[in-house]
Amino acid sequence: MKKMLLLGGIFAILFLVGCKKTEQQPIDDNTEAPVEAEHSVPESTEIPEVKLNEEPAKTEDVTAKFPDFEINLKLSNAALKKLTESKESVIASVYLYGDVDENEIPAEMKSRIDPTGFSLGTFDFEKTDLSQNTIFEIRNLTFPKAYYDVLSNKDIHYNINIYSGRKSSEDNLIRALSAEGNLSDLTETGNKIKMEADLL
Repeated sequence: MKKMLLLGGIFAILFLVGCKKTEQQPIDDNTEAPVEAEHSVPESTEIPEVKLNEEPAKTEDVTAKFPDFEINLKLSNAALKKLTESKESVIASVYLYGDVDENEIPAEMKSRIDPTGFSLGTFDFEKTDLSQNTIFEIRNLTFPKAYYDVLSNKDIHYNINIYSGRKSSEDNLIRALSAEGNLSDLTETGNKIKMEADLL
């Protein structure tokens, strides 16, 4: 009888131990398995340079613009014939200048003063397709605004000269009276200038 009780107790103990080993935690389908963190060095990313306290544009980097205009050049028959046969071009050279008080302008700008005044720039326009009435469209006459600011008179002067392109000859083949005036004059003529040229 004692042996039977002893065997029954041992059996009960083994049964309880076996149940504990097979017990599992409930599985949550929404829980992701942990992933071991990677410790590799990340790829380098180029970061745009940030400029703090960036200097403003220099005054001479800001431009002023002379109004666009048109030159209607009337060529004489002899001039047109000679230029066409020689396969020559014609150049319209536009010189802009103004008035200044030499004592009021910066020292670095005084070199721009010539016998006519304060030089704003020379702009050349060339035409190869010539006709009796050759039209020059004068565009993009720009110069530093600093030059405009020092002018004592804002009514800018212009001077226009016409000559051949010297492709077939080192000498100029035509003659034309230069055109001179001010910005205000140009405005009154509807931004159009008429000129004439003859054979030299």
